[in-house]
Amino acid sequence: MPFLVTSFGRPFSVAGLGNKMQEWIADAGLSGRSAHGVRKAAGALLAEAGCTEHEIMVVLGHANPKTSAIYTRSANRWKLARKAMEKMARQNIL
Repeated sequence: MPFLVTSFGRPFSVAGLGNKMQEWIADAGLSGRSAHGVRKAAGALLAEAGCTEHEIMVVLGHANPKTSAIYTRSANRWKLARKAMEKMARQNIL
């Protein structure tokens, strides 16, 4: 069952969804951005929220969890860096 449907309750065509995404992007004040960029941002936000690779995979429609791993790997690196800096701060190293 499609998640996004037209005002007529039917699934978008590929071109129709692309056009609608551009409309939504403009309405959100994100002109100059692409649907792909918005999708990548969603992946990053999902990973930062603690979603697993498989959860991100399902939301973004990836066929392979390795694609979603890009987002979780990046989010995990930030978390590790933050923890390391907190440890350094407790030791008065900074």
